[in-house]
Amino acid sequence: MPLPALRFIAFIIGVFLITLAVSMVIPMLTLLLYDRSDDLGAFASSSLIILCAGLVMVARGIPDTPQLRARDMYFLTTASWVIVCA
Repeated sequence: MPLPALRFIAFIIGVFLITLAVSMVIPMLTLLLYDRSDDLGAFASSSLIILCAGLVMVARGIPDTPQLRARDMYFLTTASWVIVCA
């Protein structure tokens, strides 16, 4: 797999991770609404770790000519499901 394809795949997965970290604000607000702030630390630390990982992956930027073959797209799909679920 060529390096520009891997950089582009890492960029896309980084965007997915940033989206996941931002979407974790909704459960945090729900915890505050129902006065269950004892679990808030777990969500906040998880969100911060996921956000940092996503920012590291996005920081390299999009390659100049992002071209993905079908094989690369299959890898992207599988990797994104595994990484976001983990």
